[in-house]
Amino acid sequence: MNKSERIKDITFLAISFVAILISSLQILGILDSITWFAERSDNILLFLLSTLCIYIAIERQNIRQHDQNINDRLENTKDTLIHSLGGIETKNFTNADKAFKYLSDRFEDVNERVLQIAIAPTPNMREEMLKRYRNSFEKILKEDVIKYTCISEQSYAPRWSKYTEYAQKYNKFHLKYLKIDANSLPTLNFFVFDDEEVFMRHPHDEGENEHYISVKHPSIVSLFITYYNKIFNVSTYYKN
Repeated sequence: MNKSERIKDITFLAISFVAILISSLQILGILDSITWFAERSDNILLFLLSTLCIYIAIERQNIRQHDQNINDRLENTKDTLIHSLGGIETKNFTNADKAFKYLSDRFEDVNERVLQIAIAPTPNMREEMLKRYRNSFEKILKEDVIKYTCISEQSYAPRWSKYTEYAQKYNKFHLKYLKIDANSLPTLNFFVFDDEEVFMRHPHDEGENEHYISVKHPSIVSLFITYYNKIFNVSTYYKN
């Protein structure tokens, strides 16, 4: 309770006390012997009661205004949250086949560039789906139109071998590598398509089902690009 509220409460109690005191004295007839009070007691009581009524009416208005302000703030907060989350598009995939089928189709719609980080362990895919994914992937590299930048690591030989092959074969495929050791922080595998969509493999423990998600939202994509650039700056270009 602040100072102004304490003053208002004390004033209300004081007026109430005086009104009750005068009423009690008048009922007991004590004021009858005091000519000035006897003549004016009714007016004094009416004045005090009117003051109390006005005070109560003002306080009720203040309470209503306070409640309205709270409701307005809650409404504004809700609108802000809805606005900030507005436009988010997400797609969830519960296994590698579905995820990389989506990726295969997504590669065909790329217009400018792809950013990729492939540092976490590679997912398990059926040979048929892996072949389709690689065909779509290589198709955009052959067209030599988009810029493709990939950051990986060298410990998983099959993946690294494939990436070095792409780097030697395609001019638009730029490969960097990052040194990973047992003490490194957990990392994500993800793609950024045309600075408008992030596709990532959700981290999971050994034995758990794999999970993938695609997100389209400028703020979220911007965060991933910033993260990508941080890793890009501490990684090393692969030289043919």
